[in-house]
Amino acid sequence: MTGSYDVTVDRVVSLEDVRRLCSDLLGVPVWLGGELAGVQVLPVDYGHFDYAAEPRISSTWFSCGSTRAPLAEWEFASRASRALSARCWVGDDTIVPSRMLLAEPDGTVLPVHAGDIDGDGLSVWGFRLVRYCGRDDEWCGNSADCGGSDFPPDWRYRPDT
Repeated sequence: MTGSYDVTVDRVVSLEDVRRLCSDLLGVPVWLGGELAGVQVLPVDYGHFDYAAEPRISSTWFSCGSTRAPLAEWEFASRASRALSARCWVGDDTIVPSRMLLAEPDGTVLPVHAGDIDGDGLSVWGFRLVRYCGRDDEWCGNSADCGGSDFPPDWRYRPDT
């Protein structure tokens, strides 16, 4: 596989909806890892995906990839958020554990600082927005990590449509 996208969605999405989304965005058929073993002849271009939903915190995590990766991860998140009408979280390019990229339901992508959601003392995956990453934020404005990112404070991507 040459590319992979790891996305957390702020609502529960069905396995089949994730399959359809990944296939549409990657432009290839996708299979769960276990399903690939049963495929007799793989096409030249194909994809895989992993999926988990956590209803207790209304969150879905999925990872999908293909033999080709047509989009940057943040652009994939932008398109996924629009298709799902939900917030989607992906990692950024810094070493700051709380810093992520958030894709809003309209497809806007921006850097944010987020915290893990914990449930009953067990670590579960899901994120909550702590604050937007901006130059006016004392920590972000002085942070070499935020400022040195390809997604610096106040960076925004807004889709054309």
